[in-house]
Amino acid sequence: MIKRDPGGYKHEFQLQYKHYEATRDIFLLQPSKNSKEFADLVMFIAQVSHCYPEECKAFRGELMDLLEKHATTLDAMLRRSLVQALILVRNRGLLTAQELLPLLFKLFRCQDKLLRKQIFNHISSSVSPRLRFLVRASYLQIYNEKVTDLLDASGKRFFSPGKLANDALDAVE
Repeated sequence: MIKRDPGGYKHEFQLQYKHYEATRDIFLLQPSKNSKEFADLVMFIAQVSHCYPEECKAFRGELMDLLEKHATTLDAMLRRSLVQALILVRNRGLLTAQELLPLLFKLFRCQDKLLRKQIFNHISSSVSPRLRFLVRASYLQIYNEKVTDLLDASGKRFFSPGKLANDALDAVE
């Protein structure tokens, strides 16, 4: 309903945003704890953020900061929900690829295959068609826990996936 009449639901949105802020503050006291309520509020704000861009200016920065500081200690489901919310905000045009991609590359260090798959799917769908093959080929090699030379018929392993992810991260920094 909010998306159909943003002006008519502005007060309700502001109440939900205040609830999000309070829940976020409580969550930050124990960031390793799973919080479905916090994840649900984040997804709600992300879904309607394009209706209230001024009110949600700090929202995307808060999510990015939360992931940057607590990525390895967050519950895996919550971490994936936060990344999904950022991707949704990016798809709504409120976040640029230049702002989001460095964070996504840093999240490759997390030992979470589903998160890596989610990130690769986003990157492969958002790059130009000319580069899409390269991203997909790299994704398949890292996801299978080995990286091989695609031109080498013997299929010898020459990079470890962790080293490749760290090298990609260092290149972004």
